Amino acid sequence: MAEASAVKKFNFIIQAKGGVGKSFLTYLIAVKHEEDNGRTFIDVDSSTKTSTDQLRFLAHRDRRLAGIDLLDSYRKIARDRLFDSLQQLALLPNQTFYLDFGAPESEQIPALLTLDLDQDELKEFERYLNSEMAFHVVVAGGTAYTACMDYLMKIYKAVGCQFRIVIWINTNTFQTFPQQKEDLLGLASKCQLTVESFGDMEPNTELAHKIIRTMERGEGWDGIQSAGWFAKTKMEKMVRAISM
Repeated sequence: MAEASAVKKFNFIIQAKGGVGKSFLTYLIAVKHEEDNGRTFIDVDSSTKTSTDQLRFLAHRDRRLAGIDLLDSYRKIARDRLFDSLQQLALLPNQTFYLDFGAPESEQIPALLTLDLDQDELKEFERYLNSEMAFHVVVAGGTAYTACMDYLMKIYKAVGCQFRIVIWINTNTFQTFPQQKEDLLGLASKCQLTVESFGDMEPNTELAHKIIRTMERGEGWDGIQSAGWFAKTKMEKMVRAISM
């Protein structure tokens, strides 16, 4: 497989609860690394293909944007297709990959990592690809919180012993739910999980709508620069806050 000196980094952005901000997080990461040709973004969402639309500003660049379809001929998710796709990605010269999983695809990951193979076998596959795998679980507050946390614990039980798990708190969804955030931070500390935050933006404001429209048009920094000083400044702040 890959040369020993070229460790491939696979970042799985996941959450079985839809509408919690996975694609928004992926967009912020893509904007941060828009000029880094060593990073590839993969849309693993067979239904909405949100990242494919929002990251169009990368489409004209070689090996920067691609998609993976995990559906078989019966339009059911074939979990083993993920391994074939990762092997193909590992052959590319790019080093870092971000895979934005749709909710249905995310839902299959715990089964993939418990029924189809175990942590030791996944670790063996990671070594075979000369890679590092990390699981980035997006968690939203409010009515989505319980479902998000249930999914987080499934991932923790499946891979928490041998793989890095990062909790990404969708900040604006916790604004009126401080107890949920406190409980989440307590659990993360107990389980020794890394916690990051993103999306510090007041929802349902003209600023938020302007940023969302920029994303929907598939625009990167050029579109952000033309969105006005306030939107540009806010986006720059959110992008700087992204740690990966």
